Amino acid sequence: MEDRDFITHLATGQHYLIFVDLKAFPSLDTVREINNYKEFMESSCLFSLLVIDSVQVIAIAKNNQLISHLSKRARILGYTSIEPLKGDELKGLLYSVWGE
Repeated sequence: MEDRDFITHLATGQHYLIFVDLKAFPSLDTVREINNYKEFMESSCLFSLLVIDSVQVIAIAKNNQLISHLSKRARILGYTSIEPLKGDELKGLLYSVWGE
């Protein structure tokens, strides 16, 4: 789903978040499955958001400013346990809620 269609879909009706696996690619023709850190870094994917059991949220971006902004915004909204991950911690993360 692209841009406005996606936003319109989210804005209409009620949605209950349990599992979410969203990836942001610059265009539809560059979309591909991503299951690990190496695939994320080699892809054109700019941002990945995973929500697992409505409790654990993992946001990964190639742009550190975006992650910093999201962390600040989450704190302002009252979220806690926000931890930036680096290096080897990123390599061991889930990159898909559905598995390989």
